[in-house]
Amino acid sequence: MLVRHRSSHDARLSEVRAQATDANWSTATQAHLQSELAKRGAQVASVDCRSTACVATLEWSSRAQAQAEYRHLIEPDGELPCDRQIFLDRAEREDVPYRATLVVDCAHVRAHPSL
Repeated sequence: MLVRHRSSHDARLSEVRAQATDANWSTATQAHLQSELAKRGAQVASVDCRSTACVATLEWSSRAQAQAEYRHLIEPDGELPCDRQIFLDRAEREDVPYRATLVVDCAHVRAHPSL
């Protein structure tokens, strides 16, 4: 099960990173997503938005903290009602900072702006 989730998440990351960048949409969306995640208490290492999706790299003090806090980060907000996916891989050590990637897929929102 874990391998399948990892594979699915990795495939989604590759798809997003292969997208061309829509400069207008990506700039505004990156700023909004960075701010929104920070307001929810996330430590945001980076946000990379392309044409219909973004990848945010998030950091916690440990995997245990990530496990306790990630759920509220995958709930869409009203201004950016996009699908969200995160994968929390096993940690090699529990006493070091832990990073995970959040995929924010806005393809359906961009296809139907009235949503």
